[in-house]
Amino acid sequence: MEIYRRPLRASITPPRFEAAAWGEGAIHVCYVAVKRYIVRRCFSPSIYVDSGSARSRINPKTPTELCSQYAALALALGLDPDGADTLSVLRDPERTSWQSITELIDNEKLGPHGTFRGCLDGTWLSNAPDPMTWQRTGGLARGLLDHGVCNVVIGDLSEEWYLYSIAHPIKHKADIQENLARYYPLDIVQRMIELYGRPPDNAKVEELEKLFGVILSAAQVHLPIRLLHRDLLQARYPTFRYTIKWTPEQARPNGKQTIPDGFFYSPAPQATYRTPQTGSCGRSVSLN
Repeated sequence: MEIYRRPLRASITPPRFEAAAWGEGAIHVCYVAVKRYIVRRCFSPSIYVDSGSARSRINPKTPTELCSQYAALALALGLDPDGADTLSVLRDPERTSWQSITELIDNEKLGPHGTFRGCLDGTWLSNAPDPMTWQRTGGLARGLLDHGVCNVVIGDLSEEWYLYSIAHPIKHKADIQENLARYYPLDIVQRMIELYGRPPDNAKVEELEKLFGVILSAAQVHLPIRLLHRDLLQARYPTFRYTIKWTPEQARPNGKQTIPDGFFYSPAPQATYRTPQTGSCGRSVSLN
């Protein structure tokens, strides 16, 4: 077996690992946007991908599937969804500030339309091939190597479901389907719910929240991690997958093995990373 010698060293300040690797794409190498601050990270020529970050789930929604979200945003901003100039108004920062949009999102003014994901429009995201086909057939692995990314470290935690159970308010059975539809097409959502089993009518709120968290974490984290790992290995791309089942007690939200407590609202990252030394991706060492 061959491994590629790309050292990744980290200096961690206890008691918390608050700058946990987190991203919204499989190849966010340098900057990762987090809700209250931006963590600057330069792992190039390596990539470190942690839970919630692998963009290897089903393909994004199409423009047709996102029409209702566009209409909701336009109406919330006082615009006519069918107006000929509405799109140009939304694109113009002088006429529509970014603050006016983020305020709607932060205050849940858009309801189930308040989660914005990628759009498979054939321009911003290619549909020939689509992202999942591109990943599955080795295109992603080749692209990473072409851009000097020599290896990927990817992983998850054992209780990811907890973080996702509190991602959106779940009070009734219908809330599960409505909030999953933020991320996935309705037909996929219905199949996911059937797979995990619909909750009884008298299910407690805590049970509904956990079911939602289990489903969403599987779709957002556990399955994408496995698919990305599988596809990269099949393309003979150097990758390593891990699972964390223990974290320091003081860093567990409500005792759960998930993203460390305080991660989103830390005033400053508590971890610093050193960029691996540059070199050719082809340099390798054999292990007997």
